Amino acid sequence: MPVPRSSLFPRLRWSLVGAIAIAALAALWLHPRGSVRWRPPAPPVVALDADRIRATVDARRAAALRLSEATAAQPQHVHPSSTGRLLRRLIDPACILGPRPLCELLASSVAACADGDGATCHAVGRFLEESPPYPEIARWFFGAGCERGDAAACARAAQIRTGSDACDVDRLACMARARRTDDLAALDHLCAGGMADACVVAGVAYLDEPIGLRGYLTAACQAGGTPACFELARRLTPTCTGDCMGPDAAQAEVAAAIACDAGFADACQLAAR
Repeated sequence: MPVPRSSLFPRLRWSLVGAIAIAALAALWLHPRGSVRWRPPAPPVVALDADRIRATVDARRAAALRLSEATAAQPQHVHPSSTGRLLRRLIDPACILGPRPLCELLASSVAACADGDGATCHAVGRFLEESPPYPEIARWFFGAGCERGDAAACARAAQIRTGSDACDVDRLACMARARRTDDLAALDHLCAGGMADACVVAGVAYLDEPIGLRGYLTAACQAGGTPACFELARRLTPTCTGDCMGPDAAQAEVAAAIACDAGFADACQLAAR
C-alpha cells in the first residue's frame, strides 16, 4: 500500500516554495514503500563538510558572474507569466538551486528568463546542469526557453524527455530515464557523481531503513542540495517528531545552518536550538 504523503513529512512546510518541491523531495512523498525489490548499497553515513560545500560554490562564482554579464537582456513580456513567477520562486525566498551565493549570482539571469528571454532560459539551464549540485530543475529552464521560442532550448528539452543510458554524458536525460524505469543503479551512480536530486530519489528505496536514507540525504546535502539539508536537519534534530532518524545534534546543526543560509526559515529555527 502506498504511504500517505502526510505521514512522511508532517512538519515540512512546502508552502514556502509551492510546486517547486516536486523537483526536490516529491519522490519521498509519492513513491510507494517496497515497490523496488533490488537496492544498491546506500552511501555510508559520513560527517557533513560545510567548508567543502562552500568551496564548491566559490569555485562556480566566476562562471555564474560571467553568465550574469552575458545574459543581461531586456524583458520581452510586460506582464509576468505563471511560469515566470515559478522560476523566480527557485531563488527567493529560499534558494532551491543550491546554496544562497549561487542564487545571488544567478538572480539577474533567472529574472531575464522569467521575463521572457528564451535564450537566457537556455543559458541558465546549461549552467545549472553543468554545475554542482546539477539540479534536475535545470530542465525547467529549457522548457521555459522553448515556450519563449528558443530553438536550442526546445532541442535540449526534447533530449531530456527522450532519456539516455549515458549517465556520465547526460545527467538530466539519464535522470529522466531512471525515474521512468526505477533504475536505482543509475540513480545511485548519478548521486555518487554529485547530482543531489538523484540522491534524494534513490533514498526513496530506503524509507524503511533510516541509516540508508540518512546516507542518501547526507550525500544530497553534501552535494549542495539545500532542500535535502533541511530535511536531514529536521530528521536528525533531537526534538524531531514523526519520521525521524537517530538524533545527532551536531550534524543536525550543520545541515540546518546550510539550509538556513539558503533561506529556509524553518531551518534557521532548527539551527538556533
